[in-house]
Amino acid sequence: PLLHGIVAANVVHFVRDRAALLAGWRGALRPAGRLVVVEYELDRPLPWAPHPVGFSALRQLAEAAGFARP
Repeated sequence: PLLHGIVAANVVHFVRDRAALLAGWRGALRPAGRLVVVEYELDRPLPWAPHPVGFSALRQLAEAAGFARP
């Protein structure tokens, strides 16, 4: 069954292939489903955020995966 929503808090910065992650989430959601992402705004890796993603990069990834512009 497809989901109505996904809340992902401090997840994206642990995943190397972020495009595949967002595409998978888009595929798990209903057409009007919502994705809520809570992330650090970082430009360089840190021990607790090995694959950081800034807001503009996350926006581009989300749009490429089929999400509406955040």
